[in-house]
Amino acid sequence: MALILAATALPSHATTQTVSYSGYAGFSSITYQSQFYGFASLVNRPLTEGVQAYDYAVKILHTGEDTGYRKRAFWLGRWKQSAYGYDGDHILQITSGDGAPNTWSMWYGHPDVYVGWEEFGANTWWAGNIGDPNVVFNPANNTWIMLAQRQIDAGMPCDYGGTALMACDRIQYLSSGNCAYPWSKKTDRGVVINLTDPRRTALHHPELIYVSGDAQPWWLYVGASVNGVNLGYQRMKSADPTTFDWNTRETSNQSQLGNQIGYLNNCPGGRLFMRITFVDNGAGRTVPSMQISRDGLNWDFGANGPLKMEGSTDNLHNKNCYFLGMSTMSGQGPIYFFGGNHWQVLYGATTANSPGGSDILYSEIGSGQANIYVNP
Repeated sequence: MALILAATALPSHATTQTVSYSGYAGFSSITYQSQFYGFASLVNRPLTEGVQAYDYAVKILHTGEDTGYRKRAFWLGRWKQSAYGYDGDHILQITSGDGAPNTWSMWYGHPDVYVGWEEFGANTWWAGNIGDPNVVFNPANNTWIMLAQRQIDAGMPCDYGGTALMACDRIQYLSSGNCAYPWSKKTDRGVVINLTDPRRTALHHPELIYVSGDAQPWWLYVGASVNGVNLGYQRMKSADPTTFDWNTRETSNQSQLGNQIGYLNNCPGGRLFMRITFVDNGAGRTVPSMQISRDGLNWDFGANGPLKMEGSTDNLHNKNCYFLGMSTMSGQGPIYFFGGNHWQVLYGATTANSPGGSDILYSEIGSGQANIYVNP
């Protein structure tokens, strides 16, 4: 399997930057070569039933079926069906046979996952909007799982009983045999257990990877707040993707919210985790960037970083990049390896003028590609 432009150089106008790192056995720097293909080159869906749509929080999978190159992407988007009263944050799926820009099409003519009450979940903890999907192949049972953020507002039921006293979003587990609609939902509780103050705890912007060889291979990262206090990102490990123990959490220094984690196998010195995120480029835009880590907990922008990859050049509604995803093999985390200390990744970015408010109504999702060279 290979990604688009497999084993070929990127166009001459691609951006190249070498970032130096200290304290990493096996290498001293990484060269990143990036090319962005436009603010709506992955998802271009400006309207839904004639009203403003929005598209953000994308995650990308390299699945490879039928073409050997196939990519799938899942994202949060507005979906409106006036005939049924449907409107809100849904999870949608889009696919491309090779991941090339402007070749993506929706897997179905409808969402993969609906707002909870639209799927007979009224008056439950999972009745609300859903978003930030993380889709990963589970090798233990050959199924696909999805962890996604389910909105719980004050006054709604909590998954462990009682009523939310403030925003109490949870992470819900869903599964599918073929990575497609319909997704079976775990409705008795969210995946995080032993919350000490469940009616005042919000969990949001999950990031999930499967780390092969680890005794607890499922690693979940969530943004968290308890009683209005922001705790930043918390990591929990588990052998069971339906259950993560809050009491085992570790604080991680990830930058920004709603991004995707992958890793380089075969990296000199051992497995290297990479997390795509975004930074200010110093010229009035936010652009994609990359953090690295040996342990997946402590993250680094590099001695002469942060990396500034190519992003949107639009000047109307979509000038910045937020909530980024990047293609990993079956969503588990491995980034495609060419050999010779060379990896390649397809990345996606929510493009908007700001990450919230009315600006997000115009958000679309653009795509880019990066070659990654690890230097001794």
